[in-house]
Amino acid sequence: MRSLPLLALLLLAACTSLPPGSAEALRKLDVASTDLAALRVAVDLPLALEPRPETARLVVRVGGWTGRTEEGFPLEIDAEETRQAELALAPPPGRHVVAFRLPQASLAAAEAFRQRALTARHAPVLSLGVAADACRLGRLGDGPLLFATFLRAPETGGFVALMHPADLRRLVRGDLLEALPSCHAGLS
Repeated sequence: MRSLPLLALLLLAACTSLPPGSAEALRKLDVASTDLAALRVAVDLPLALEPRPETARLVVRVGGWTGRTEEGFPLEIDAEETRQAELALAPPPGRHVVAFRLPQASLAAAEAFRQRALTARHAPVLSLGVAADACRLGRLGDGPLLFATFLRAPETGGFVALMHPADLRRLVRGDLLEALPSCHAGLS
């Protein structure tokens, strides 16, 4: 079964532009030293879509003069942070917010990878991304399927928009959207 990547790269994806108000807050973020336990990511998406259980992952990419490496770490939905993000981000009618964190079991592995990558590379560029598969909670309708991503770290204070809202219909082929599994089908 094909799966649909739902969440975009967190930091400056090539096909999206950073909202002007976010640039200043993100300048304070040092991906090489930020507290991964305090890092939260969120996505604002249509009510008809939801991340599939146990598919969300943090992707850490390191590039430098000696090459590029990446590794993914499982994320879990943070119910309390989701409630806080819903209040803080106030999604428009017809949309909702889901927030994620690195589970305790992944923190040590993510930190070890980050440290290995930083010490093994010359002039590294370190970026974080988030990916997840989507499922349908209901009918997708005919209009735009807007989504946006956000990041909260100790350096940023609150959630910071990482992209202008993007339309999944413009980014993903229609047959892939129609093939999304139902969230109620018992798929994990």
